[in-house]
Amino acid sequence: MEICDKCGAVVEDGDIRYLIRIVSKVDDGGVIKSPIAEEEVEALIKEMQNVSAEDLERDVYEDRSYILCPPCRRVFMKNPMGGPTGETADDEMIP
Repeated sequence: MEICDKCGAVVEDGDIRYLIRIVSKVDDGGVIKSPIAEEEVEALIKEMQNVSAEDLERDVYEDRSYILCPPCRRVFMKNPMGGPTGETADDEMIP
C-alpha cells in the first residue's frame, strides 16, 4: 500500500500507481560566457562558505520521486509545470 503524494488517496497493492521522477541539474548550455576574474572567484568561495553542502548540492543536482494515483497523474501530465489551465480533479484545483 502506498499513498498518492498529491491527494493522499490510498493506492492498494496491485492497483495502478505512477512513479513521477523529476531531475533538476545545472546546465550552462555548453557555453562559458567569459573568464571569471579572480576577485569574482574569491567572492563566490566566500559566499559558498555560508551555505550548507546539501544546499550547494541541490543547486547543482536534485532528484525527486513521487507516487501519483491515476486521476492525479492525468492532471499532472496535462500541466506538469503547474501553470493556470483551469484543469481540475474531483472539482478541486491541483496546483
